Amino acid sequence: MPRAELVDDLLAAKVTAVVRTKTAAQAVLTAQALYAAGIRLVEITFTVPDAASVIDTVAQSKPSGCLVGAGTVTTGVQAKAALGAGAQFIVGPVHRPALIALAHEADVPCIMAGLTPTEILDVHEAGSDMVKVFPIDGVGGPNYVKTVLGPLPGIPIVASGGIGFDNYRAYLDAGAAGVALGSGLMPPSLIAAGDYAGLTAFARRFVAELAST
Repeated sequence: MPRAELVDDLLAAKVTAVVRTKTAAQAVLTAQALYAAGIRLVEITFTVPDAASVIDTVAQSKPSGCLVGAGTVTTGVQAKAALGAGAQFIVGPVHRPALIALAHEADVPCIMAGLTPTEILDVHEAGSDMVKVFPIDGVGGPNYVKTVLGPLPGIPIVASGGIGFDNYRAYLDAGAAGVALGSGLMPPSLIAAGDYAGLTAFARRFVAELAST
């Protein structure tokens, strides 16, 4: 799928699940449980052991219409490993312009991070397809998104940090193009207990609520 179409999918899906588990097996099972719930975007972070192998496994088994990406990518080595494993988008917790070039050469979207208005604009002007604003909960939450987009309209912001079922809609209503959720979407207790059916049920609340609005 061309990069432009992948970007359209990222914008349409709104919710990205950021998978950060203790083991590779947990990451695979978590991704599968989320897809089963109707979550379309799953991001495997490079804090997961053997992250590239996890991405490869998930990429080969994911449902049609779903995407798998790589998160917490900070080096070219990680980006190349992720792309080689089948990652369909690359996300970084900081701004690394070289990663944008690597992803775009592979015709894959790249989402780099910024926090201040200057950083957000710098990331956008560097060619990042969307801008991850992280950690959003530390700088004012949804109101910060609304405030930043006042003088910087049109920048597709992905809000990340401290987001859960009780506030994710507020970020979208404030103008965020998407939200990235970790433990707020994937309770660690369910993963630790191996309750992936429970995880699917928990995640379905997000999908149902988003579809109803």
